[in-house]
Amino acid sequence: MALHSLGVPAASLTGAQAGIVTDGVHTKAKIQNITPKKIHDLLNDGLVVIVAGFQGQTSDGQVTTSRPRLARI
Repeated sequence: MALHSLGVPAASLTGAQAGIVTDGVHTKAKIQNITPKKIHDLLNDGLVVIVAGFQGQTSDGQVTTSRPRLARI
C-alpha cells in the first residue's frame, strides 16, 4: 500500500469488512445498514482506514456490488 511506503500506518477494507450491509440486488445494491466497529477499532489503533467503494454484503453474507450513477456534465 502506498501509504505504508510513506510511513503512514494504514489498513484497507472491503465494504463487507467495513460493516456495510446491503440488499441483495447485485450491481444495484442499496445500503441497508452500516456497522463501522472494525473501522473505529482501526482508527483507535492509529491507522488510516481505506474502504473500497461500491461493495458490501447482504445480511446472510453474500457479496454485493453497486455501480455509481454518473452525472452528466
